[in-house]
Parts: sequence; structure tokens; C-alpha cells
Amino acid sequence: MLEPEAMDEGLDRSDLNLIGDRYPRQPDEREISAVPKLTIIDVEEQNKYKSSFYRPTCIPILVTLVILLVVFLPRFENSIGTNPRELWEAARKSKLQLAECNKMCKVTLVESIPEGLEYPNKTVQPSVFHSWQELIRRAESSIDIASFYWSLTGQDIIPHPSDWQGEEIYASLMTAGLQRGIKIRVAQNKPSKSALDEDTQKMQKLGAAEVRSLDFDRLIGAGILHTKLWVVDKKHFFVGSANMDWRSLTQVKELGAAVYDCPCLAEDVAKIFDVYWSLGEEDATVPKEWPTSYSTEFNHLNPMMIALNGSDTVTYVASSPPELCPSGRTKDLDAILDTMNRANQYIDIAVMDYIPAMLYTPKHRYWPDIDDHVRRLAIDKGIKIRLLVSHWNHTPPAMISFLKSLTDISNAYPTVDVEVVCGSFILKNVFPCLLLLLTFAESLCGSCHQPRPSQNTFCSSQSQQIYGH
Repeated sequence: MLEPEAMDEGLDRSDLNLIGDRYPRQPDEREISAVPKLTIIDVEEQNKYKSSFYRPTCIPILVTLVILLVVFLPRFENSIGTNPRELWEAARKSKLQLAECNKMCKVTLVESIPEGLEYPNKTVQPSVFHSWQELIRRAESSIDIASFYWSLTGQDIIPHPSDWQGEEIYASLMTAGLQRGIKIRVAQNKPSKSALDEDTQKMQKLGAAEVRSLDFDRLIGAGILHTKLWVVDKKHFFVGSANMDWRSLTQVKELGAAVYDCPCLAEDVAKIFDVYWSLGEEDATVPKEWPTSYSTEFNHLNPMMIALNGSDTVTYVASSPPELCPSGRTKDLDAILDTMNRANQYIDIAVMDYIPAMLYTPKHRYWPDIDDHVRRLAIDKGIKIRLLVSHWNHTPPAMISFLKSLTDISNAYPTVDVEVVCGSFILKNVFPCLLLLLTFAESLCGSCHQPRPSQNTFCSSQSQQIYGH
């Protein structure tokens, strides 16, 4: 199972001696090989990048964006029903026309790099910080933000020289709400010791934003809102792993996507926020059937056609849990399995926890849906599987046993190839409350498979990628 990260644990202001104990470490470059292919890297003596600012998180509520870029290689031609061209043609046959409002869509992958961390290959995307700045700058009427908690200012946790980016985002939002006339709405998880809300309390008190909190224990019995979503003017949006936390901008490896000038897709994404917003009302309940205004016609069977960065593209937005999925919305598990099924050469997965069981239930509960699918694809289709999994203080001991059982099937048959690398640095590449799935061409993701300390979760094949948080 691509399991949600461990529940965010609150940090007391005095709890500053976590350096090296709870934050990603960067291993030195070296060859990694073993049979079976399960490698546990101990980098305690090699660590150069230590920080006190990482907090593991829980992700029971998910949103998924799936994008299939139409960039083809010869091997796609005989792969019926598994590549973006066929989805594109299917969309044409269903008379789904490329809307005028989606002809100029632009997407930029963005990331946060912890201070002091450098990639050997020097591949660095634009920053999450600058994408948030740009979204605020572009706002003309509205900014909707869905989030787990807020701690953008240094005083929320502890003042630090690197808190300036969070402070600047917070100040820019305040200016937008108080001086520029931008309507700001915030849907957040019910505040607690581990889900701070001092920032949003201040914004609401000053009239800079309207804030609603969601109590998932009351709404559906369990869970939290872990989505990280911005929607601006129903025209631009961000989805990714970064919390509304200054550490997510300068101290934690994060990954996301900023999409600009794409109103039709942004309007569909906005329906996800609207679900959260409605459930934040006092005494709100989850309806047995959602009103049609929350429904969508776009899903994995009927994707939206857009031009993304100049390329013909089909896309849809998926969500979870099922109770929060109005009519037409693809559920996250269905989106993940469907994306995996489209692989015809390899699947690379980077995730913090990989275990076919529930981690946050009172009793152990087996949940093999994704793990079974990984094994089936490796055996039945000969898909090469590579897993990059975190190994640190909070790793469930049972996870190593499950990973060993997965690697044990490697070479059981001539075409079965499963490799797992466990590193004692944190990987939390974006499966959210907000899970972002992007399906790209192989030629666009040459640097996607480098091990790195991060708060992202991704799964990629030769023609697509999944990013989530």
C-alpha cells in the first residue's frame, strides 16, 4: 500500500533537538546493489544536511490530478488502450471538444529544496515559494486555499533565519485580503495541538480571510484534511505536498504543480474546494447524494481535453475518500490503479511508507489493493518495479518485512524485476489528502528517479507520473 505518512506530531517551542533524528538526510553518492534488491542505507555518519523542522504527516483525504501529455515513442503504437494518444482519440470520438478556455494552459513543476542541500545533477525546478508569490500576484478577485494547518510565521514554531519566505507569503496574503480587495477563503482541518491555526485566526479577526474548519471525526468517523490546494480566480491553481508552513518553503523537500491560465480545469478543481467549504459549515453533514453543482463530467473514462504547454493533453481530477466524491468524480484508488495499468515498461515509486496494511487503525488491518497490483504487473506483464522508500525513526518495523517479501519475487521468473532501496532520509513525495497525479512522457522525466530527502510521493512509468501528498 502506498500508505499516508505518519500523523503530524506537534513540536513544542522547546523541541529543537530533533536535528538528525527526524529530518531527511542526504546520502553520499555510491553504488547500491544487493540480492534480493532491498537496500537499507545508514547515512548517520555521512549526513551533512540536518534540520529540526520536519514533521511526519497523515493523509487520509486525497485529491488527484491526472495529466497525460501526448508525447509518443514508437513502442506505444502497439499498446492498445494504454497510451495518451488513444485517450485523446477516445475523447474526440465522444465529441468532447477542446474548449477555448483551455487552449493556453501552462503547468510548471515546482519544488522546495532544504537549505544546504544540493543535487549532484543540478536539476532544480522553480520554487514552491515563487509559485505561491505568482498566484497571489495574479489574483484579481479570489484565492481559495485548502490546507491541513498554518504556521507561516516564525513565531508559530520558532523564529529562524529561514522563516522569511513563509513570513513574506503570509504578509502578501494579508495585503491581498485587506488592501487589494481579494476574497480569500480558507478550508482547513479542525485545529489541534498538531494542526495550528494562529495564522488563520488572525486573518479572520482582521477581515483578511473567511475561514472554515473541517472535523472529519464528526463528518465521516475518522481522518483529517491534508489537502494542499490553491485556486485563484478559478483560472489558476496549485496542488502539491507543501503545507502552509514556512518550513515547507526552506527546510523540507516538497513537490507540486502550478497551473496557470486554465479556467476549465481550474473550475473542476474548484469543485473539490467547494466540497470542503460546504463541509466546514456549522453542523454540516456529508450528503447521501451531492447536489449536481458539485458533480463533474470529467474522469478517467471521459477525460478533459486541453492544450498544456502547447501539447494536446487529456486530464481529469480524482479525489478521496469516496464519501467526498460527487457524481462523476474518479476515486483516488481507481486513478492510481488505472495509471499503473498504463505502464508497459517500468513503474518507479518514491514514498515514505509502503506497507499493505492500515497504519492508523486500532488493530492491524490488511490492505493489499496496491501491493497486489504491483506484484501482478511485475509477474504478468514483466513491468520493472523500482521503489524508493524512507527508512528512519518512525518507519513501522513491519514495513521492512513486507518490502523483503516484495523483493523476494524478483527473478522468480526471468522477466520479474523488483528493486527496493530504503534510505534513512525522509521521502514524502506527494499521495494528499491531496494527491497529485501527473502523467508525463519519458523524455520529460529524466531526473525524476534520483533519491532525495523530500516530502513528496511519486510513482512514474515510461509515459506518466503520479505525484501526491
